[in-house]
Amino acid sequence: MTIISVLTFILTSSEPIGTSVMPLLRIGQGARAAGLGEAYAALAGDAYALFWNPAGLGQVQDYHIVFSHHQWFSRTSDELINAVLPAHRKGIGISLLYSAESGIEHWNEQNLLVDTFRTWSAVLSAGYGAELFPGYSLGIGFKGFSQNLRTTWGYGASTDIGILSCPATKLKFGLVGRNIGKAWYGDLADLPTEAVLGFAWCDRRLVTTLDLVYPLDNKLNLRAGFEFLPAPMLAVRMGYRTGPSDISSLGWIAGFTGGVGITLGNLGVDYAITPYGRLGTVHRLTLRTTVPKQGKGAVRIRTLDASTMQPLRADVTLSGIVNLSSPVERTGEILITKLRPGQLIIR
Repeated sequence: MTIISVLTFILTSSEPIGTSVMPLLRIGQGARAAGLGEAYAALAGDAYALFWNPAGLGQVQDYHIVFSHHQWFSRTSDELINAVLPAHRKGIGISLLYSAESGIEHWNEQNLLVDTFRTWSAVLSAGYGAELFPGYSLGIGFKGFSQNLRTTWGYGASTDIGILSCPATKLKFGLVGRNIGKAWYGDLADLPTEAVLGFAWCDRRLVTTLDLVYPLDNKLNLRAGFEFLPAPMLAVRMGYRTGPSDISSLGWIAGFTGGVGITLGNLGVDYAITPYGRLGTVHRLTLRTTVPKQGKGAVRIRTLDASTMQPLRADVTLSGIVNLSSPVERTGEILITKLRPGQLIIR
């Protein structure tokens, strides 16, 4: 009930619009989520679960490592690395984000250009998620950050807490409280705290997702997206969001997002494009890799003649948690070891 109490506190609290600091904490991470309109609270089950919903760390079965580059307006860019270390029904996530803007002009009171300077922000995150029982996970994440604004230094810390459930075969549900904490810029300052309720419907070739996001310092906004897989290795994504950008001033087209993803074996690349009206366009690129985690399970397969019960030679094909095609030897037996939990189809 702890997370319900935390989210109730968030929903019954409020801050004046635009008064929170460190907006970098609410910038969505990863090209896949960006292409889906940043509706990812119920889909979090990869290396970006630490940001979107730390409960998703408890449902990651393989080792994940991702590198992302976000190219913003002017000379602002983000560099990001995320990793997940899974164990049995639990996982640990770590993340490092560095954002910088260079070439900022410094003008004096005489309206003369003095020099140019650079500002930067860094966020270090770690979290833990565990599957309490099949289909239901709980997670918590911690962030520490520092920001250099040339004349001012800021630093602080925050906590994320979330739950993730799969009440039906294709339906997922996520609930998250993000950026619960404080910052210090000479005085205490509020962070962009928000509560998120997310839903996702995951079919074999189509994913539909919807998030309701309530920031303490702004209005409720909706985010939605869908992902279509025309082929197993290709994903096409589109989405729309009414926040955190001010759609009323940037124009309705600033709510659209789009992207594609390509997966070849354990390697993949995702790209997303997000228009921001008159401000310009943002591009996100993610490189990801997955390293399968070896398990402790084993399967022994025997092929026998039904009438004589004598061993038979055969060609066996396995798919699911392991993909293998192998002939059964004269003994009519094959042993597969180091299997992870999951479905194994034998032909």
